[in-house]
Amino acid sequence: MSLFYFCLLSPVAHAVILFSLTLFVFMYTGSEYYTSSEGNEQSTLYHNTLLVDYFDPKITNLSSKLYTAEKIYQKTVTQRLNWIATHNANDSSKVNPWNMKTLTHIWNYFPPTFNCPFMKERVGRIGHGGKWICGLELYEYKCPNNGNQPPEECVIYIFGGDDLSVEKEFVKRTDCKVFIFDRKSNKAFPHPRVEVVRNVVISDENDKSKGESTLYNILKENDHGWLEILVMDIGGSRELKVLEQITEEFDILPFGQVQVEIHLPGQNEKDKGAFTIFQKFKRWFERLEQRGLRPFSAEANLFQGCISNKNVNESSNRNVVRKRPTVVEYSFINIRGKHLLVTEV
Repeated sequence: MSLFYFCLLSPVAHAVILFSLTLFVFMYTGSEYYTSSEGNEQSTLYHNTLLVDYFDPKITNLSSKLYTAEKIYQKTVTQRLNWIATHNANDSSKVNPWNMKTLTHIWNYFPPTFNCPFMKERVGRIGHGGKWICGLELYEYKCPNNGNQPPEECVIYIFGGDDLSVEKEFVKRTDCKVFIFDRKSNKAFPHPRVEVVRNVVISDENDKSKGESTLYNILKENDHGWLEILVMDIGGSRELKVLEQITEEFDILPFGQVQVEIHLPGQNEKDKGAFTIFQKFKRWFERLEQRGLRPFSAEANLFQGCISNKNVNESSNRNVVRKRPTVVEYSFINIRGKHLLVTEV
């Protein structure tokens, strides 16, 4: 069709033709890649990992939500890379994680912009200890806690934590089996669907003398192949090594979602070590993204990261914040594999 005849068409016809061309381009572009060169470091993030035919007229509502959520998240990743390229010469080692000049901090680069396709709900107590869960109502439906039928296989692992409020809510509202791993505490939870394991702690390596095991070994020893929910509140920045080890050991991460409390060393903006922390954390976070994890919630733990008893102004009964927010509770959904959160029931 020549340009002359194209111009004679109605606006509606123009729109139809342009829309068809757009679909054609998208159908043949394949997966999207975002690449940023940082000195000798090549940082590649690949997305569109959902096994969804986006142009199938029978596309499901869940697939549509996940596709839209991933598009929004890709925008976040692009914005992160562009900001580093513009303000730090495309070199993450030059990024100040607590930059007062640009009013940005490390957590601004990794916001939880992936939307949970179901209800997002905070489970457990108010304040420290509660966790943000995606689609808890699905586990109530798939594993009805009514005693009239045997529950489908639904397993939850919880490592660490200060109280039992999250565990109690899981047990009350679902028929999932809850395994609590905490070597140091004296937690007691007498319930037929709860098992407290005191001699094992999750780690990035196996060491029987210390009671440390990788997630792979723990799953194997308990004859479990899949976790609906994995909760880690193990402290001391150990979660960084543990999650990295998990991404290296499994082709498909063996859980539907993970709630993890992330700890960073508390450098100030004048500390040269802070810049190294940002570069290392960025690489770690991108590793999670590459393996299909998407953050849908982030909540700063100010009492561990910022506020301490030493900062209390007793005369005014107010807490004075003097430290950096180095502890954040993240919740991730796994967009790979076949599980309740990404597969139509």
